[in-house]
Amino acid sequence: MNEAETRADYIDPALKAAGWGVVDGSRIRREYPITLGRIEGHGKRGKELTADYLLEYRNTKLGIVEAKAWDIPKHKSSFVSYTWYATHSSTFPGKTTRQ
Repeated sequence: MNEAETRADYIDPALKAAGWGVVDGSRIRREYPITLGRIEGHGKRGKELTADYLLEYRNTKLGIVEAKAWDIPKHKSSFVSYTWYATHSSTFPGKTTRQ
């Protein structure tokens, strides 16, 4: 099962069942940029990092969800890097140039 199938079959229904995007004030933002990318020098940046889902409630960013193919081992997921950006980066939450 690839990442798109995992989203459609498991993540989207679970978020909806939990009230995300259904309850007033809750919002699911897909492909949300969490950092502008590594500074590579000479005014260039690397590829920006995006979260598959950002969960907001009343304009407060509460969490992120990273989707992976169903058969990817947990130790190969991006959870560690996203956790670091969520707690250390000045671009999260809500301080990126893209909204």
